[in-house]
Amino acid sequence: MKESFWGIFIVTLGVIGISVINMFQTIVTTGTHDYYLLKEVTEASMMDAVDLGHYRIYGEIRIIEQKFMENFLRRFSESFGRTGDREVVFYHINEKPPKVTIGIDVGFDAKVYNFDAVDFNISNIISGILEMKTPFYVGEQEEEEEIILEVPDTPGSFTSPTSNTRIDTGMTIGVKWGAVSYWGNPNYNPNYRLESKCSDGPWAIVANTGISSHRTDIVKCSSGTLQYRVRAESAGGVSEWRYSETTKPIITEYVFSYAGKVQEIVAPVTGTYKLEVWGAQGGTAYGGKGGYASGEIKLNKGQKIYVYIGGQGSSSKNVINGGWNGGGKNGDSSDSAQSGSGGGSTDIRVGGTALSNRLIVAGGGGGGTSEGNKKGGIGGGLTGGNGEAKSSSYYGRGGTQTAGGKGATGATNGSLGIGGNGDKANGSTSDSGGGGGGGGYYGGGGGHGCDNNSSMGGGGGGSSYIGGVTKGTTQSGVNAGYGKAKITLIN
Repeated sequence: MKESFWGIFIVTLGVIGISVINMFQTIVTTGTHDYYLLKEVTEASMMDAVDLGHYRIYGEIRIIEQKFMENFLRRFSESFGRTGDREVVFYHINEKPPKVTIGIDVGFDAKVYNFDAVDFNISNIISGILEMKTPFYVGEQEEEEEIILEVPDTPGSFTSPTSNTRIDTGMTIGVKWGAVSYWGNPNYNPNYRLESKCSDGPWAIVANTGISSHRTDIVKCSSGTLQYRVRAESAGGVSEWRYSETTKPIITEYVFSYAGKVQEIVAPVTGTYKLEVWGAQGGTAYGGKGGYASGEIKLNKGQKIYVYIGGQGSSSKNVINGGWNGGGKNGDSSDSAQSGSGGGSTDIRVGGTALSNRLIVAGGGGGGTSEGNKKGGIGGGLTGGNGEAKSSSYYGRGGTQTAGGKGATGATNGSLGIGGNGDKANGSTSDSGGGGGGGGYYGGGGGHGCDNNSSMGGGGGGSSYIGGVTKGTTQSGVNAGYGKAKITLIN
């Protein structure tokens, strides 16, 4: 009996031992597999998450956090292929410089025959840093952003400078020149002085450096040409200047004045641009001033930009057209009394020339009246100002974000992009017609014409619009005269 008992005990103990060994072997094998899979997937996901657009502009490596997480989870799940659960923990993700720390937790719940369940947990944690020990090329970007200047190895005359390569892409430029190996004394280390200038302007220092290359922000020239020069300096002497050929610079600021027609430019580089627009003033000395709007927009290199500058309203006893780009007509006056037409709005369009392509608009002011000195409404603001009159039924109302301003009695309403027309004079002697509404995102309404009881009224101002830009702001009634606009490359 004893021998039978001990035999059963030994067999049972053997089975338990084999089960435990198999369980731990599974844990170790699984943990090792997960570690190498974690390492490979992390590296591949970091490479896939590199922000190439950021590198093209700034010349530095950055990953996109959301893109990295999506790539990692997709790759790991596709490569996993076995039963069981894995818990992925993103402990740390730094976009710049690229660095990540990720953990994979593997849990086991084992039960050996009649023994209690035993929980095991293995965590594999890895940190990765993405570094580039060689230049990170993106297409031909590096070639398009390089100027070569030559400096002789020893003192003496300079030969002709090499031709510049184009610098019309990106926001930085690499400037390189030949190093000096001997300068008066072999123990003297040369310093290189790099300068630049725009057209006939003064030379300005860019850098003092001990190496024969430098990456710098592109010099901001508004027009003309850009040129670089470099010379070697040390305690042993100063070399002659080495000049680059002149080249057309990036134009970082465009200023537009009234032309009575659409003006067109092409975005010189891919980047962020600040747009600023000012609406035109309404006619007569009492015309409402134009509004102002600003905001930022990201544009691609080569993208066409259409600029519409508002014309100032005019004054006359006869009906005349409003300012170019949406100003409403004035009303007809009797005798010498005059009224003003509405000022045109100023806007910038991308993707086409339709009103629906407007990214930003500054409202024009409404026309005033010389009789009674009634003021036109100011250009918006998100809402244009109302014209002036002795009664609310006599002035034109300002445009809004959803509709044109209501016209006074006898006048027309404003509409999308266009100011309403003023009412004609209804009196018998020297009576003024109503002022025209200002152009805008929605135009202002026209004013009422006089009917022998000082009932003339100014036109309403047009509304401004910032729905197509980011960081948009507006101001009401700030611009006298014709409209204007400015586009500035900021990043």
